[in-house]
Amino acid sequence: MATACFIAALLCGCTGIAGGMVLGPLFLKYDMIPQVMSGTNQYITMIASISVAIQFLWLGDMLVNYAVLFGCMTIISAYIGITSINNYVKKSGK
Repeated sequence: MATACFIAALLCGCTGIAGGMVLGPLFLKYDMIPQVMSGTNQYITMIASISVAIQFLWLGDMLVNYAVLFGCMTIISAYIGITSINNYVKKSGK
């Protein structure tokens, strides 16, 4: 599993695609619970995003006002999305 994740990370880094596109199906193939797979992919994405944000901030290339604006919009949108999906799952059972 570690070797497969290493190869996936290498390919994602070289091509610039999100790791979840590669690791999601891989985790499901190894019979990982879908909720755990989703949480793991979100954690990997969070670490990558924070690393890039710190790099841009360190280099002075980040527009802080826009970063704060988009950060707030992301938090609000994520809350609405997660709440909506949880309500749908409770109602439908799927």
